[in-house]
Amino acid sequence: MANVPDFAELEQRFQIAIQVNQLSPKTFRNYISALGRICLHFGKTPEYITQSELDYYLADLNQNRSGTSKARLKMCVFGLRFYFNKILRIPSNLVFPSIIQRRSLPVVFSRSDCKKLFFVTKNLKHRAILTLTYSAGLRISEVCKLQLHDIDFDRMTITVRQGKGGKDRCIPLAELMKKGLLRYIDFFHPTSYLFFGMNSKTDQYWVKSIQNILKKAIRLSGIQKPGASVHTLRHSFATHLLENGTNIVKIQQLMGHSNIQTTMIYTRLVNTSFGKVVSPIDSLYQS
Repeated sequence: MANVPDFAELEQRFQIAIQVNQLSPKTFRNYISALGRICLHFGKTPEYITQSELDYYLADLNQNRSGTSKARLKMCVFGLRFYFNKILRIPSNLVFPSIIQRRSLPVVFSRSDCKKLFFVTKNLKHRAILTLTYSAGLRISEVCKLQLHDIDFDRMTITVRQGKGGKDRCIPLAELMKKGLLRYIDFFHPTSYLFFGMNSKTDQYWVKSIQNILKKAIRLSGIQKPGASVHTLRHSFATHLLENGTNIVKIQQLMGHSNIQTTMIYTRLVNTSFGKVVSPIDSLYQS
C-alpha cells in the first residue's frame, strides 16, 4: 500500500476503532481488506473518492454474479460506513446503496444422510470432527479453535469460546459423542487444540482440511446435496433438534444466535412441537 498516501495511518486508526467498538478480528480483516482494494483501485483513501467513482466501482462488483463479488460489495459498503462513522466521525459525502440480505432456506442433511457420512468416514480423527460438528452445531471456525480443556466430560458440556460476535456459549456433550471423543483422545493424545494440525500438536487444524473431509464423505456416500458444506452439519443440528421437539429459544442459545429471527428460519423447514432437548446424535442410532 506504499503507493496509497496515508493508508498506513488509516489501517492503524481502523485497528484502534475496531477494538474500541469491540468488533472481532475477522471483522477487522474483512473491512480493511475491502478498503485496501478500494484504496489500491483509486490510489487514494476513501474521503477523496467521488460519488461517480464509487458508483462505477460498486456497479462493477455487482455485475459479477459470483458469491465472492457479492460478499466483497457488502464488505465494501459496511467498511466505508464504519470508516466515516467511527474513524473520521464526519458525515460522508458519499451515498451508499442499501444491502439487501436475501435469506434462502439452508441446505440440510437428512438423518439418513448423516449416518452415511459418518459411516464412510473411517479415519478416527476425521469422524470425530464431523460427528462433533453435527452433534454440537458448531461453526467450522469453532471446531478448529476448540481446546482439550473446553470439553468437560464430568459435566458433559462443550464450551465454545469467542464464537461469532466474540460470545462464549455452553453446549451439552452428547453421550455418544463422549465415547467417540474419548477414543479419539486415547489414540491421538491432544495436549492443546482438541484437533491439531499435521505439523504440531500446538497448531490449529485447518479449515480447508475439514472442508476436504466432508467433500470426501459426500463423494463416498453418494449423497446428492448441491450447495452442501461443513456448515450444513450445523444447519442439520438445528433442524433435527426442532424435529425432536426442542424449544426454538433453546436452539437459539445452543446455536449462539444473537437474534432469534436467525434461528426462526429453521421453522420453515419442519413442523415443531416443543419438548425436552435431545441431542440429535443420541437419537441418530436408536431406531
